[in-house]
Amino acid sequence: MADLFKSYIDMKLNMSSIPRWLIDYKQKEFKEFRSMEFEANPLFKKDSEAREKVFLNEGELIDFIMNKGLDKTVDYRFNKKSDGVAYRDIISIGDDDMSRSLIEYQDNYPDKMRHLNNALFTTGKLIDLRDDISGELDLTETTKDKLEISKDVFHVEKGSQSRVILEFTNEMENARIYKNVDIFTEEDSKLTMFIRQNFRMETIALINIGVHSRGDIEIISVDTGGKIIRYKVYAELLSGNTNYKENKIMICNGNQDIDVTDFVRHVGKGTKSVVNFRASADEEAKVVIKDIITIEEGADNSDALLSSNGIMLGENTKINSIPALEIKTSNVKAKHSASTRHIDYQNEAYCFSRGIDEKETKKIIINGFLLGGLELKDEALRERIEMN
Repeated sequence: MADLFKSYIDMKLNMSSIPRWLIDYKQKEFKEFRSMEFEANPLFKKDSEAREKVFLNEGELIDFIMNKGLDKTVDYRFNKKSDGVAYRDIISIGDDDMSRSLIEYQDNYPDKMRHLNNALFTTGKLIDLRDDISGELDLTETTKDKLEISKDVFHVEKGSQSRVILEFTNEMENARIYKNVDIFTEEDSKLTMFIRQNFRMETIALINIGVHSRGDIEIISVDTGGKIIRYKVYAELLSGNTNYKENKIMICNGNQDIDVTDFVRHVGKGTKSVVNFRASADEEAKVVIKDIITIEEGADNSDALLSSNGIMLGENTKINSIPALEIKTSNVKAKHSASTRHIDYQNEAYCFSRGIDEKETKKIIINGFLLGGLELKDEALRERIEMN
C-alpha cells in the first residue's frame, strides 16, 4: 500500500502544472514522512503511537489524491501578483525567491504528520504582512470537503506590526482536516494572532502551527469543536531579545479526544517565552497536554515560563498535563507548573448563597478560570475572546 501511495503521488505531481521546485519539495517531504516514526520525541511516544491509526488513513488519502487532490492545479498560483488576500489561493508576495524559501523552510523539529501535510497540500495562502497593509486581517477558512489538506504561510516584514484573526470552521459532517500554519516574523516586528477553531463535533482534525520568530509574537487560541483533535505547536525563538507569548483556551465536552503538544525552543540570547494553557472538560471528554521548553546552548539570559491548568466538570472527565524543561546552558530562568482540579465547592456554595442557579454558577466559575490567567492588554481582542 505504501509503495502504491508513493507512485500515485509522483504520477499526479508530474501530471500537474505545479512548479518543478515545488514538486521536488513535496517529494522530499513525502520521503521524510515515510522515514519517520509517528512521534519523534521519546517522552511522548507511548502516548501518541495509538493515534496514528486515527489520523493516518492511507486508503482515504490515496482516493483523495487519485480523484481530486492534485488535479486542482488552479490552487497553485505562486506567480499571481496581488495586494490583497484571495480566498483559497497561495499568493506570491512579489518575490519568487522569497516564496520559495518560505515554503521550503526546514525547521529542526521532525514531525511525521507535518511532513505529510507539506507533501499533499493543495490549498492555502502565502501572505506578506507589512506596514502599508493597514488594519486587522480577518480570515475565515471553511472546509467544504470531506477531506482537505492545506498550508498557510504568514510572513511579517522587518519593523512591521500586524494583527491577524484566523478562524477554522467546516460545513461537511464527518470531515477529516489537515492544516499547516507557518509563521515567520522578522527583526523588530510584532505580530498578534488570534486563532479560533470551531469544527463540527464529528470532525477529525490535525493542526500544526510552526513559529519561526526574530521579532515579538503573541498567539491567542480558543478551541471549542471537533471530535478528535491533534494540535501541535512548534516555536523557535531565533534572535536576541525575541519575545514569544502563547495563551491557549480549550473548552471540551461530550466524547471529545484532544491531544495538544507544544514545543518552544530558545535559540537566541535573551529570548523570552510565556506559555499558558487553560482547559475545561465536561462529560466524557479526554484532554492530554504535553509541553516542552528547550533552551539551547548559547541562549544565555533566556527566560521561560510554562503553565498548564485544567478544570474537570464531570466524573468521567480526564485531563493529563505533562510539562518538561530541557536546559542546555547556564544563566537562564526557567520554570513550569501544572494543575488539574474539580470545581471548588466553596465557590459553588458562595454563588448559591447569592441566589445564582447551578447553570449560571458553573458558567461564572469556568469563565473566571479560563480568562483569569489571560494577560491581554488588547481590550478589543479580549472582548472577542469572551464572546467566543
